Amino acid sequence: MAKHKPTGPRMKKEVKKKNDGKPKRSTKVRLWQPAVMCGYRRGQRNQNPHVSLLAIKGVKTRRETSFYMGKRVVYMFKALKKKGCAGSRQKPELMSKVRRIWGRIVKPHGQSGMVRAVFKPNLPAQAIGNRVRLYMYPSAI
Repeated sequence: MAKHKPTGPRMKKEVKKKNDGKPKRSTKVRLWQPAVMCGYRRGQRNQNPHVSLLAIKGVKTRRETSFYMGKRVVYMFKALKKKGCAGSRQKPELMSKVRRIWGRIVKPHGQSGMVRAVFKPNLPAQAIGNRVRLYMYPSAI
């Protein structure tokens, strides 16, 4: 009687063989937390475009925002023309359409996990509702 291989969710895991000197595959680690730019700091009639309000994914209370104070934030967008960076005259492949605006988390905003961020230069109005990346540095851990 021939044995058949199990299939489906009950399939047995195969025993791992020796590494044979190959580098071990590591899982990807994301060094940033997604956030959304919700608008500018504002009063009833006037808005203040040099202070942006961000909603961080997974943060729901004011207490949880304390970890993110002082962290760097970047808004990335694509422009029409390619622009170079240092050394791009010698290596044209370094030119890119991707542009970045860097900022920093400065203060919590309200009780529901929103934070205030200051960017230099200010974020454009097209950024409202778009994603930003909140990097995990500088770290105090």
